[in-house]
Amino acid sequence: GLGDVYKRQSQAGELERQLSSALRSRPGRRSWVALTELIEALHRLGELERVQERVEAALSEWPAERRVAPDTWAARLADGEVWWAWAVRALRLEALHLGGDLIAGLSTRSQPVLLRDLSMDHCVFEAGALPALLGAVCSLGTLTLKSPTVDPEDLVKALGRPWSGEATSVTFEETGLDARHIHALFRAHALESLTLRRCELDVDLLSELEPARLEALRALTLEGHFLGGLALEPVGRLRSLRSLTLRSESLTALSLEWMSALRLLDLDLGENALGDEGARNLARLKGLETLRRFAAPSNGISYAGVRELASSLVFDGLVSLDLSGNPIEDDGAMILAECPFLVDLERLDVRACELTEAGVRALDRSYALRDAKVLT
Repeated sequence: GLGDVYKRQSQAGELERQLSSALRSRPGRRSWVALTELIEALHRLGELERVQERVEAALSEWPAERRVAPDTWAARLADGEVWWAWAVRALRLEALHLGGDLIAGLSTRSQPVLLRDLSMDHCVFEAGALPALLGAVCSLGTLTLKSPTVDPEDLVKALGRPWSGEATSVTFEETGLDARHIHALFRAHALESLTLRRCELDVDLLSELEPARLEALRALTLEGHFLGGLALEPVGRLRSLRSLTLRSESLTALSLEWMSALRLLDLDLGENALGDEGARNLARLKGLETLRRFAAPSNGISYAGVRELASSLVFDGLVSLDLSGNPIEDDGAMILAECPFLVDLERLDVRACELTEAGVRALDRSYALRDAKVLT
């Protein structure tokens, strides 16, 4: 009746006043929560469409990372609810079963979903669901896919869809990948950063890398595949790389020569059991003098390996050095304290390095490390 209409109009008017106030608030977590609650309330009243254009204009001034879909909205994606997609720029999906309802919901949208960040963790994708989701997205800057249950052919289709922006960061974790997936990804997208963690990579997969298709790649992380140095040699062809992380990849002291072709700013070789021989070989490599950040935690490096590195250009110009978990002992700490190449260092991590008070004191009194934050 008229009473119900008046009541709804009154509620809508009050919500709009609150919405106007929230839109004037400084972008932040609390103001975003308030906004999404008001948007939801107006949607339930059937009044959202009337104010949506004004809200979109105001939200265009917000940083994309602040516009994360609330968990309640993300969960409804499994039921095909996508009415809220215009408001968000970041979406986190966790442990969802996505299938026909999602495909049907996305098919009703006439406009693409403008996401900058999409993360999917332990999600189950029925046939066609992942290609439909990525096919509906554009301007994506960051994609993270962790432990998915998905048909390998669907993954090929999804990675070949043009969902990326100009520079894209992609992370796969515990995701079975083969050459088809890598080819589809590189052919469809200008990757700036690629991270692969425990992805069951075939030992020959990296030989499929085509440098001409990876001219935009600046950062590469490989972790937990135990590929070995020989299998990693094709990485040396990626001359555009400036950041390289190889953790738990079974590098050996004799398998590092290919790195000399790169001009890296960041290098992380954690947990590879390089030992002192590996440190010695790193010290002799040409090309590492461009490094600004170097990490080699848990590699079995003693004071002898530190001495080799400290007398090389590897340490020259570093702003960050991580040797944590290596048994360098006090002798290694004293070598670091006296190293003239470390005058630009801002951060030194020597935790779990078997130091006594004498080693810590040497670092504290070091002139070269006077401006560095030393973690012991």
